[in-house]
Amino acid sequence: MLKKFLKTIINTSFYIVVLGGSTFIGLSGVSQNIDLLIFDSLKTRFPKKYSYDSPSIVVGISESDIEKYGWPIDDKYLLQTIQKLDKAESSSIVLDLYRNVGVGEGAKSLALYSRSNEKVISIFNVAEGISSIPEFPLSRMAFNDMPIDTDNVVRRDLVGVNRKKYN
Repeated sequence: MLKKFLKTIINTSFYIVVLGGSTFIGLSGVSQNIDLLIFDSLKTRFPKKYSYDSPSIVVGISESDIEKYGWPIDDKYLLQTIQKLDKAESSSIVLDLYRNVGVGEGAKSLALYSRSNEKVISIFNVAEGISSIPEFPLSRMAFNDMPIDTDNVVRRDLVGVNRKKYN
């Protein structure tokens, strides 16, 4: 009887120690770092192979543009640039400027054109609470935050954002 009782206590204490240890590791954050290390090693070991090339062209705003057009740049100039890119048969056009509030006399035209053109993608920022172009389609919204994980690495493919909140 005593032998059976001791065996039960030993078996039970083993499970209690395992449960306590697992809880401690989970709450201390050690397991998250291990998960992130495993994720990084798998992403490095098995990189995604694309069967196509997708060249990108970045159109920037230079100091001379700011001197010529002022800052913030009026939306009519952005609209002219987007229309030129559209005529050049771009597959997509990402407006990486915050336009939750339009600028200048071209504001309404840019918003209307961007909402109706399937190629245009508007950005928003989660950390700062900056929304995209008003009434912009959710399917063509992107965020430009750079969230940093606990080990000071940016892993954008681990991040999901509720886009409905920023429209």
